Amino acid sequence: MAKDNATIGGFDTSGDDTLLLDNATYNQIQNKLIQSASELIFNKSAFDMEDAVCGTEGMVLLADYWHRVVDSSDRLRDFLCEDVDMMCTKVQDSINETDHSIAASFSCSAIGAGKSMLGAFLLGGGVPEQEEEPEDTKGAEDTNTVEKIDDEFGDIQIAYHFDNNQIQYLKVHARYQLEMLRVVQKYSSADAERIVAILNEKLAEMNTVTGISDEGFLLLCDYEVGKAGVYDKDGNLTALKIMDVGDGKYTLGFGITVDKDDEDAINYYMETYGIDVTNVGGEIDIDTSYKIYHEKESYYTGLVNSLCKRNNFSPTQQQYDALFIAVYNRPLLAKEGQALDVFLKQEGGSKEDFEQIVLSEYQGLGSWDKYGDGWTNRTYDESELYFDGDYERTH
Repeated sequence: MAKDNATIGGFDTSGDDTLLLDNATYNQIQNKLIQSASELIFNKSAFDMEDAVCGTEGMVLLADYWHRVVDSSDRLRDFLCEDVDMMCTKVQDSINETDHSIAASFSCSAIGAGKSMLGAFLLGGGVPEQEEEPEDTKGAEDTNTVEKIDDEFGDIQIAYHFDNNQIQYLKVHARYQLEMLRVVQKYSSADAERIVAILNEKLAEMNTVTGISDEGFLLLCDYEVGKAGVYDKDGNLTALKIMDVGDGKYTLGFGITVDKDDEDAINYYMETYGIDVTNVGGEIDIDTSYKIYHEKESYYTGLVNSLCKRNNFSPTQQQYDALFIAVYNRPLLAKEGQALDVFLKQEGGSKEDFEQIVLSEYQGLGSWDKYGDGWTNRTYDESELYFDGDYERTH
């Protein structure tokens, strides 16, 4: 057998007439394979076994080694297949030992049974057939089954401890990553971990609050409607008047303001909604008022979301609602270095901190003497909502 220093990766693929091998490279790989195989004995409990099996160094090396064998010439391929056979035998023996130990020690629920069959998934053999349930136990309640297993991605759900709600969410929002995880978990624990990290980021979005609630909107309306509200005989809000509160702006709908000298905005509302915002006292029907609000809602939502993201803060719904109501009244509160940004950076500020920091910013405004009482009452209600979940206007 000749040695050729020009071989790539230890193996030559120039043809079947020559068998070239870099002995040093081959011996190094073979020794590492044998050493890894000797460590593939999993003395693990049933619920830890999957982590020991999935993506072990020996499995990764085996996959890499097999690619080398497949890419070799025919004569060299036959020579190297003996190592692959040895590795497969050791891995399968180890998995069989673990499965036998689990079967002897545990009465498998749906989740446990899935774990004991993980070896079949790893080696691509599919799920082994299960014995039919005895007639006298059919229909009996299984008190050990605590989680529904998804028909399509049950193996991923079991292996990575996702609950059914999470796996259903991922099927909609991260199906591609689920399918990739099913493939790469057999060969590379590092790649599998990267995909799982992406899936967990998606799941974080599942429970992330990113908008004001209906209850929060009602409290916002309590502040923004005020004297502008027009009601029918049954007390139902039917329209809102265009107001001039003396701040150099026209106020329409649910507290939306237009600068008196902003001709572009004035023309926009006329062209889009048929509203002359300069007609102080004119009424805007409730449906149009809602449309105008929803058009602007994304702007305030974006400010609050950016504020929270910048401070790595995951608000509860009541906290988000309080921040939204505060920012709706004064958007600058959410800017970097301003009151709400300063408060969130404290990480654990109190109700008193919230009120003091926000009111300090308002007190620096030239119109404090005119609007200070209203801003103070609103800030107190916002802090009670933020900390206590109190959606009643009490100030």
